[in-house]
Amino acid sequence: MKRITYRLLAGTGIGLLLLTACADEKTQDSEQEQQEVSVDEANDNAVTSSLLKLDSEIFSLPSPVQTAMLLKKNEIPYSEELLNSTANIEKYLNQFQKALNMGVYGADLAYLSNFNNAQLKLDYFKVVEDLATDLNVRNAIDQQLIDRFASNIDNQDSLYNLNAALFQTADRYLKDNKDDELAALILAGGWVEALHLSLDPAANIQELRVRIGEQGNAARSLVSLLGKSEDAQTLELASKLAALASEFKALDRDYEYVKPITDATERVTYLNSKSNIQMTDEQLEAIKTQVGEIRAFIIQ
Repeated sequence: MKRITYRLLAGTGIGLLLLTACADEKTQDSEQEQQEVSVDEANDNAVTSSLLKLDSEIFSLPSPVQTAMLLKKNEIPYSEELLNSTANIEKYLNQFQKALNMGVYGADLAYLSNFNNAQLKLDYFKVVEDLATDLNVRNAIDQQLIDRFASNIDNQDSLYNLNAALFQTADRYLKDNKDDELAALILAGGWVEALHLSLDPAANIQELRVRIGEQGNAARSLVSLLGKSEDAQTLELASKLAALASEFKALDRDYEYVKPITDATERVTYLNSKSNIQMTDEQLEAIKTQVGEIRAFIIQ
């Protein structure tokens, strides 16, 4: 194992780095480098990715807030029909459905942070809060965080960080209480919804297309995480994600190795290698179809 510490860098103070997912070398493709990841526990990290350790394996998934920021950067117009209606919360009766859709609504909330609709943001935040209560993680969330969200409803950067902090708190609470599967379901729901929100504009925006193409590691991580479950619904979701992972695996990838730069003073290693994903319109459509089927299964 090689230990690498990542420093998150961005002009706005919010990191935009995608961490490589790590898992047992026996179950991962050879293209994935095995790493033990050490990341500071700042809100910037929650914005960037979520880490989950299970059976000594460390998995990293990009945050939905990261996708929202990328959509904002590319001036993607608002489309409410892309969101999971708040009315659907009445349909989610078990922990499997509630955990997945807490992640979905969290991604929708991150998306809404880009736009000026205060009431809708509050509605989605209330749904996330209600699901957190049902999943017994609400008590782990500081009331000040809830109050800050309401008072910063028109501040985009604050909403990004508050949204990330909310899910970081829930994620840490679940892991501290050894409920890794529930944490994984929340992360999976958010990841699928963020992918769903970015697929339509990716048809005409290369930066989004490349970012989508980079999600193969995350898809394989989710398959590995959820495939450890004994729950039939969770295993069905893992099977659907495996089909999606196969679509990512078919993408052409060019890898350019650039020697890492190590700052001995700060004990930080900066990774500079680049990978270029090639995705045809047909491949993008195939991924979109798979994501649509998985999302329908989640929000049904």
